[in-house]
Amino acid sequence: MARRTKILATVGPSSDDPRVLAEMIEAGVDVFRIGLAHGSLSDAVQRYRMIREVAKASGKSIGILADLPGPKVRIGQLPDGGVSLQVGATIELVPGKETSTATSLGVDYLDLLRDVQPGDSVALGDGTVRLTICSVDAESAKAEVASGGAIQGRPGLHIPSDRLGLTTPTAEDLYKLDAFVEEGVDMIALSFVRSAHDVRRVG
Repeated sequence: MARRTKILATVGPSSDDPRVLAEMIEAGVDVFRIGLAHGSLSDAVQRYRMIREVAKASGKSIGILADLPGPKVRIGQLPDGGVSLQVGATIELVPGKETSTATSLGVDYLDLLRDVQPGDSVALGDGTVRLTICSVDAESAKAEVASGGAIQGRPGLHIPSDRLGLTTPTAEDLYKLDAFVEEGVDMIALSFVRSAHDVRRVG
């Protein structure tokens, strides 16, 4: 029976090698995804070219998808070793503050207080840690930890996309898009799409 499902695989550090890519193609990968949220644009372009060379050598038609980062909101720098947020704890979110602690998270998005409201659920990092917004005033938003866990560095803060005021695609997205269009990329993934206008901007 012919396989109708397509397999899309993300290229990461462990697969960023021609031999591994060839093995993945042989195993059935149809499309390789190149994430553009991390690393340099030049590295991503080199990765794209390597995939093209390996695919050509395989004799198979392999697609490449460039995944644009979209708007990113991050919290301020946490102390070395990070912090652990306990379920039920109260924490404040403060726009413009550059550092964070276990009780106060700085946020690099100045319009945060306009975009969140009581009852909203916001996530940190990979989504394991979740906060419920309890109140919003002129200085900060107070939240309760609904799902706890450890966080470190400067994890992302994920705001409900239907109210996030940041535009998508961002200027950085469009810059990276131009580079990959020049390379001949097959597909583009766009994050936080809220209207047809957002899609037209990458057309």
